Amino acid sequence: MTKISYISHPNPTCRGNPLIEGLGYPMTEFEVPTACDSGFEKFNLLEGVPEQYHGYYIRSTIDNLSETYIARDEAYALYEKLRRMIEAGYKKRNPANPVFKNKMLTAVHQDKDEQVNAYNLKRVTGQDIDSLLTANGSFLLAGLSGAGKTSMMLRVLKLIPQHLYHTDYFNPEGIKIKIEEDQIPYIYVQVHNRKGQKAFLKGIVEAVEVATNYPYLSRDVKNGDSIDDLIRLVRKLMLKHNVGVLVIDEAQNIAQNKDNLILGSNEKTSMKFVEEIFNRIGVPLFFIGTLATLNLFGKEVTVSRRTLIDGGLLLLGADVEGDFWSRFFTQINQTHLLKGKHDNGEILKRHLHMLTGGIPAIALSLMRATLSHMSKFDNQQQGVTIKSLSHVFKEQFSILQQPMRALRDKKFHKYEDLAPIADLITINGQIQQELKGSTSTSSEKVAKNSSTCLPKTDEEADKKVNEDLNKVRQVKKKNKCSKAPVLDAKLAKQIGVSNLLKISSKSVISTSEGNS
Repeated sequence: MTKISYISHPNPTCRGNPLIEGLGYPMTEFEVPTACDSGFEKFNLLEGVPEQYHGYYIRSTIDNLSETYIARDEAYALYEKLRRMIEAGYKKRNPANPVFKNKMLTAVHQDKDEQVNAYNLKRVTGQDIDSLLTANGSFLLAGLSGAGKTSMMLRVLKLIPQHLYHTDYFNPEGIKIKIEEDQIPYIYVQVHNRKGQKAFLKGIVEAVEVATNYPYLSRDVKNGDSIDDLIRLVRKLMLKHNVGVLVIDEAQNIAQNKDNLILGSNEKTSMKFVEEIFNRIGVPLFFIGTLATLNLFGKEVTVSRRTLIDGGLLLLGADVEGDFWSRFFTQINQTHLLKGKHDNGEILKRHLHMLTGGIPAIALSLMRATLSHMSKFDNQQQGVTIKSLSHVFKEQFSILQQPMRALRDKKFHKYEDLAPIADLITINGQIQQELKGSTSTSSEKVAKNSSTCLPKTDEEADKKVNEDLNKVRQVKKKNKCSKAPVLDAKLAKQIGVSNLLKISSKSVISTSEGNS
């Protein structure tokens, strides 16, 4: 457990609450990405190692790329949102004034097998399901597979202590209060496909058990427990241990909402089921999922309004001109490990972006595979070039070639994971009609700029990269910054995305146009 140093919170609605003030001051916009980053583990000299083993140990070092991580530009916005959600969850659960919390615990116990109807709990908290969370109640982080959603969340969570224990607290008047309270600022769980409500609830109990090191699963969960029994236990644990926020990963596996909420061991976890349990007791919900998760919020207006109180963030392919892609490429471009002649770093950076759609996980895997592949050749042939990148991508990543091409060519309908992007474009028909005439010219420009497709030969790839590099050189001569087409906040508003998701001004929403 972390030693607590209380601050005096400037917000009067948070001041005097040890659960909030015990979190201390937040990290700054500079500190968060620095704390999240894990650079490449440098290669040691092979002095004393027989030469016949050098190739093996070089490839062993190349494997260190799998542990390399560079925080995306959205990391701080994610951290700040998480902190504010935790604060929101504690505003009406103050152990320095424990009457309200104790009333909720008593009501949960009295509701027994009526946890969904929650008659007693409603008398305490109010009829509206989100009455305890008027701001920062829920959030959605959605994005392409491999864009770094889970990795970024897990690293951000490490910046927040998971287990605190409060004893003596001095309130703003200087009066010492004995509180003896456990605090778990966050719980992280995953929704597994084809798993029912019981499995989801047991997963939460298990996560609390890990955080507290207390055997709740073996002590309090029995084979014959009903769904109501498990809901009651989960609610009590959330309140007893002062859980600040519940992070639900793989949210695309949540079932579509039904008109009537049905409880049962064979029933899949639905959005309505989740919000009934946690919003009722004031625990904010942070959802993480693929773009398919957007369908859960776009088709059920009532649930969307309540469950997605404070908007969301889209995490797509990185911008080739952005700061993140440059920092990321610098870390994974470990061509110094090989002895051949390599293409210019700027050429490799742009070609890697074109092949992978700017998706970090794919780019890292491709660079690692290319370095390992080329290390098996004679020294003079160990060069990492656009040709070698294209060859390895074609041979080892063939399953991704067509999806990446569809992403660049905006043929989203061809693949299930990409289809929601098309839904975003058409989600707001009214805006589409209003912009139909005014955006025809700009649409033609976007279509022209996004017409790039994956080169069919190494010669085509070489020619394409050189052409783009010449353009960059010409722009640099004029002291202007070249900017690749991106789906920025302005375009997002035009196509209706901002109607569905309220995107932070600090967030970068970019599509993989494939421009290199």
